[in-house]
Amino acid sequence: MASGYERSQRSDSDDHRNGYKKKRVDSSYGSIEIDVLQDRGVKDILIICADGLTGMKETIAIAFPKTEYQRCIVHQVRDTLKYVPDKDRKAFAMDLKTICQAADEKKALEALERVTEKWMPQYPDPMKRRKDNWDAISLFYDIKGRWPCAPYLHTDA
Repeated sequence: MASGYERSQRSDSDDHRNGYKKKRVDSSYGSIEIDVLQDRGVKDILIICADGLTGMKETIAIAFPKTEYQRCIVHQVRDTLKYVPDKDRKAFAMDLKTICQAADEKKALEALERVTEKWMPQYPDPMKRRKDNWDAISLFYDIKGRWPCAPYLHTDA
């Protein structure tokens, strides 16, 4: 979640941190603390890596239209694995790893197809969720070979 504080003279309560007052923004996509970044003078963001909070991608697109949204791979993996019982989780996770470690998007899609073919009969929901969210996780593969920092863009932590 994006969060921030607006400049404030008070710093003596829980709502204030180091001279900044916490600012919360309500949007039609949920309560997301993002326009505080604009209040602080941020004009553009190249990439945001965030969790799958409902409305986050849409709110970022409104606030910063040129920003590319990358869904946190760690959150995506957790979200996928929560539908897989313990007895298959380790094998399933190893197969997911082949997708995450692919050198580029084409190879990742090929791995996704192999994993989907293998696991879809048993676990259709997790595989459907990965395919449904592909646009939000595929940026990772686009930048993987171009930026030295790309390996660190897999998580919002």
